[in-house]
Amino acid sequence: MLSCLTVSFLLAQGLFDKPPEGVEASLRERVKKFYELDIRGKKDDAAKFVAPDSVAKYKSADRKAGKSFDWNQAVWADDFQSAKVTVNVYLAGDDAPPFPMAELSHWRLEKGEWVWHLPRR
Repeated sequence: MLSCLTVSFLLAQGLFDKPPEGVEASLRERVKKFYELDIRGKKDDAAKFVAPDSVAKYKSADRKAGKSFDWNQAVWADDFQSAKVTVNVYLAGDDAPPFPMAELSHWRLEKGEWVWHLPRR
């Protein structure tokens, strides 16, 4: 009975949802580099952080330039080999201060590096 309560407590705390040490930090770093380039419209440079099977669609997409961004959250796959990442991209209005727009992106590990990708439908 006690072990069931312990497992329930750990599940409630999200302790089984946390990636192994260093995994989130490496994802955050790649997300940061990608969005620093992406929001400034530097698609060719940002494409270096995009999975090969998604580059053409990424480059052809009409993406709005932003002023800045910040990390919101990551939802991890069970094996921690992929994640759905939400960032807040701050878009600039004409005469208004930048306003946040939540953006969901998909990331997966390929050859030891995190890459942005479009999921298959």
